[in-house]
Formats: sequence, structure tokens, C-alpha cells
Amino acid sequence: MIHFEKGTLAWRLVEVISVCGEYPYRSLCILGNERELRGRVKQMSEPQKYRFENADRDVECCAFTLSGKGKMKNIRLRKEALPLLREIGTEEQYLRRFPPGSFRGDYSHIDRTHRNAEIIAMFYMAGVTVTEGREPLLAGAGQSFFMLAKGVKSDSIDSINKTGFTRLSGVFYCGDIKYAVYNTRDRAMRWDGGGERKVYELLKADPYYGFGGAIVFCRDLPTGFKVFCQEYIKNSTLRLSGIYGICQFFTFDRTGIASLRMYALPDWYDRVRETLFANCSLPHSGIGTPTTFYDAYNGVNYLLLFADGNFGRLQEFREQVKTAGAGVVGVGSHTGFLQELLLDSGIQIYHIPEDQFENLVNVLSQN
Repeated sequence: MIHFEKGTLAWRLVEVISVCGEYPYRSLCILGNERELRGRVKQMSEPQKYRFENADRDVECCAFTLSGKGKMKNIRLRKEALPLLREIGTEEQYLRRFPPGSFRGDYSHIDRTHRNAEIIAMFYMAGVTVTEGREPLLAGAGQSFFMLAKGVKSDSIDSINKTGFTRLSGVFYCGDIKYAVYNTRDRAMRWDGGGERKVYELLKADPYYGFGGAIVFCRDLPTGFKVFCQEYIKNSTLRLSGIYGICQFFTFDRTGIASLRMYALPDWYDRVRETLFANCSLPHSGIGTPTTFYDAYNGVNYLLLFADGNFGRLQEFREQVKTAGAGVVGVGSHTGFLQELLLDSGIQIYHIPEDQFENLVNVLSQN
């Protein structure tokens, strides 16, 4: 017997997969404790009784089907799981987005679907609405939501669909700022500069939202750093960092989820600085965004908060503080790679544990 209620692992799995259609088995870690989730998936891949909250009867079904091996191992919903979707309220949306014949078994289809699924899971865990329609846009600026690339392209078919190629996964609208969203997964994925430049020009031209650059999801920061450098692209203006100017790298772990939740907060930059650097001198910011190479000055060291994987800003900070005291504040899983990257630089590394960083974001989100 599985109690199917909001907040349970079973509910979380079904709700996320009802939005993305298919989910990569190796990325269950994004949704919580990987060991517990694997056990739940195995259980739900066999006939089980499900008890709904405030329901007078149980439902018996086999919810998931597993296919593929290794990195391509895949989780899908079975048709008999529709009562579970009905309980969540996503049945109609699922049937509309994934009619019979939607799922193919070729590598390119599954890889593309898995990229989107990982991003959807990250936003879901960060508490950000995922949509492919225009409803949040019509409601006006001020809220945070992620629009899938399909929704962006349907609004701008002439501008995007006629490019040679684009890896865009969607757009993150955060208050009055928006970000292009990509997923490089566990390798330095190659981009076609022409397609991404077209996307950049389209998003930059929007008069209603400021443009914050690109957010790139990655398995870990070393992979993100390879994407930032993209040394295999000789023309630096065709690199992703050259096109967008600003690139933030979020990892598929609790640190990345907390960073994403931080970005979804109104005026997050000023609020986080005021909390972390309460006894320091703070430079003026733009409209909730950095305008200087440092975030705070404690009278001895210039300080930079490295919570969003912004290697471009880290690089500028390192160049500016060559003759001055400096410190970089790393959070959670980011600190280890920071120590490698800044080895022998003379820059002091401060560490905020993952739990403490999550608590900080939780407190700010409640105020």
C-alpha cells in the first residue's frame, strides 16, 4: 500500500514525470535521496495499491515502466497511472502534451527529453512554476516561472525556428529579469554560435523584461567551467559566454537547487548581501544586480559571493584584486572546485555549508 499524498516521494515522482513525459533514472538524485527514490521507482514499477487522501476507495495500478540501460535508462508513466494524474490535477495536460506515439526510442529523442526533464526537476524542487503557455506572461512581471522552449518558439516562430540550430531549453522569468536556460549535463556540449546568437537577440529585444544572460545547468562545476572556457571554439564571440556576456552555472544537487531558489527571490542580490555581509561596506547595486567586481568590503578584504557559478565575474574579481586583500565565499558543493581553481592565487576561501545556505534561502523566502 502506497499513500499517495502531496509531499510524498510517490507524488513527487508522478507529478514531475507528468510534466516532462520521461525521466532519466540516473538523475533521481535531483528529486531527493537517490537510494529512497530508486526503491520507490522499483516499487511503483510493479502493481501496487494507492490510497488517496480523503478518498473512499483505493486504486490499484502499475505506475511506471522502465526501459534502456546505463545513461539511457528511462522512466515513463503507464496508461493505467492516469488515476494518479487525475488526483494531482495534471491528467488533461499530460494527455494533451503526450498523445499516443509521442515517445520514440532513438538516442537523440531520449537525450533531448532527458535534458528537459532534469531542468524541470530542478525548477520543481526550487518551487518555481514550469509552463509552456503564456499565462504567467499575461499576468505581468513580478513573478518567477520557467517557460519551456516550445512555448518560447511558438511565440517567436520566425525568429527562432528559422535558425540553423539552437540548444535553448527555455527561459527563466525572474521578477523583471529573464535568463536563457541551457543544460550541458555531464559534458562540455558544443553549441552552434549562429543559433544561440539569434536567441540572444530575440530575448534582448524584449522591452518588458531586463536580460540577465544565460543559466547553464551541469552535473558539476568542473563541467561548467569547461563550457565557460570552450577552448575548442577559436572565435571567442561564438562561445556561449561570448554571446551572452553573463553565464551562471547551476549544479544538479542541493546547492544548485538552493541557488535557483535564491534567484527566484525578489531583489535576491541585495537581500543576500545584507544578510551575509551585515557588518561590511556594501557597494551600490543596479536593479538587484551586481555593478562592481566585489559584493562587500570588510575593511581588510574585498569579498565576492560565488553562489551562482558565475565564472566571468570570478575571473574579473581575480584580476581586480591582484594587489589587494581578497576573499571568495563559496557555498555547498561549489567550495571544493573553488579551492582548486584559486590555488596559489592568494585569495582566501570562505565556506558556507550546504545546510546553512539552504536555511539562509529558506528564511529569505519566508520574509
